[in-house]
Amino acid sequence: MPPQCCRCNGKGRCKGCVCARSGTVCTNCTPSHIGRCENYGKAARTDEDLVDSAGRPDVVSDQLERSNSQQTLTLTTGQEIYVENMENALLLDNQISNMEPVLPFRDNQTPTIDLTSSHQQPAGDSGNYTDPWPLPTCSQPDFQWGQLDGQTFCKMIDTAYNDIIHWKRNLFLLPSGAAGKSFIQEITRLLQAFANGSQLESIALKASFVMQILLLQKPSKKSKSKDHISHLKRRLELWKQGDIPLLIQEGRCIQRYLHNRPRPSDDNAIARNFGKMMEQGKVKSALRYLSRNSTGGVLNLDDMIPSASSGSEPVLRSTRDVLQDKHPTGKPPDPSSLLTSSSETNILNPILFENLNADTIRNAAMHTQGSAGPSGLDSFAWRRLCCSFGSASHDLCSALAAVGRRLCSSLVNPESISALVACR
Repeated sequence: MPPQCCRCNGKGRCKGCVCARSGTVCTNCTPSHIGRCENYGKAARTDEDLVDSAGRPDVVSDQLERSNSQQTLTLTTGQEIYVENMENALLLDNQISNMEPVLPFRDNQTPTIDLTSSHQQPAGDSGNYTDPWPLPTCSQPDFQWGQLDGQTFCKMIDTAYNDIIHWKRNLFLLPSGAAGKSFIQEITRLLQAFANGSQLESIALKASFVMQILLLQKPSKKSKSKDHISHLKRRLELWKQGDIPLLIQEGRCIQRYLHNRPRPSDDNAIARNFGKMMEQGKVKSALRYLSRNSTGGVLNLDDMIPSASSGSEPVLRSTRDVLQDKHPTGKPPDPSSLLTSSSETNILNPILFENLNADTIRNAAMHTQGSAGPSGLDSFAWRRLCCSFGSASHDLCSALAAVGRRLCSSLVNPESISALVACR
């Protein structure tokens, strides 16, 4: 199957996807397979278009059966699909022909597809259809970053992001003083730009994540706080000038000479590391540290392990079979858990999220524990950012709250939050 032309999911309509922004139509995306893509095919196909390059009739036109009693489409597999608007089916032939490998149906099910909500209206329709959940487009990057224009800066950030996601974690703790405050102020500016929907909106979140990983790279294993301050000041200047390639080159050099630290075998060293984590409040990390340094490890999927006993002897089963038994059986979702555009009672009023403010973010940072997320900073580092730099920390918490309020109360373009929901 050919690769997808854009990254829109089944809920999208390709209004602001990569293809739409570049002025081309979508050719093979998930929304086009289910008739939701609004950038797929601009007009109905003629009789000449329904013949392929080999001179054979098109699959759908060859297998489309229309009758007065029922409106069904017969696929190549023999499955019948009920269609509410048969005229639109002719306009969605490619989506229907590609539907089977994308949306497999069970043999005892006859799915219903509503083609009346397609962007391709039948002949004579006035085109009064409105999308119940229209996705807004991001603001155009018409800004200047140092000596770079917005488009060039966005491409550099995308390149840097695709590189740093494979780096090992090697970040120093943000130092105190003017350098640390300047770093926090720059993050605050980017987060506030996304919250306000400014011209930086499309790249603001991704740039903030890239900035933290590029600027906080630890130069050496035994580097001190004084060294971190000087490197942070220098990197901040390069960042503001837009010299992203130089920062990437420096980070690659550091990552190239990173070596996996051997696990300490001395009990005293293990005790010191465990005590240090406990003093920092990293209880879960400390317990995992003891587990990693004890006997054990990850089981192979084909290893035979004892399972439930049968009589006096335990039953040996593979790890794969035991894990498959723990996986829940798939079932249709409960309709009450789905948000629909027709039920106005399910839509929350934005005023409910006004309680999300700087104090809320600060309290959450004080009680959050865990490893690093998309930004590369763990809970301890974020606690320091949000609580240890006075007014700069307060402004950062306010910007984080503004980002949260926007995500909770309004629709945003998926491209602008791709780095936040990358699940890496």
